[in-house]
Amino acid sequence: MISDNEKIDIVMPWVDGADPEWLKEKRIYKPDSSEDGVRFRDWEVLKYWFRGIEKYADWVNKVHFITWGHIPAWLNTDNPKLNIVNHKDFKGKNITLKYFLDIWIEGERPKNKLK
Repeated sequence: MISDNEKIDIVMPWVDGADPEWLKEKRIYKPDSSEDGVRFRDWEVLKYWFRGIEKYADWVNKVHFITWGHIPAWLNTDNPKLNIVNHKDFKGKNITLKYFLDIWIEGERPKNKLK
């Protein structure tokens, strides 16, 4: 068994690329969003990803689920290993183009929300 001091956290950025409200807001900052259909396509694997963590990765302490505000209906938000972080938690409530770039989100994660 793995001790608590050997466990790690996982950061998982995710958006529902089919959400019309998210697409509308994204297009304010990036009007030419021709890659939306491919880049933000739902492959329906997120449920299995979470199941795999729960079943095979006992060394995971927490999963920090970074989202625009979307929560899949099947997600157990009461799970003590799950920490839901909204994009708006990064730099206040002012949304700009950088909130739609996953590389920025991964590099600027709010350390006070990832606990």
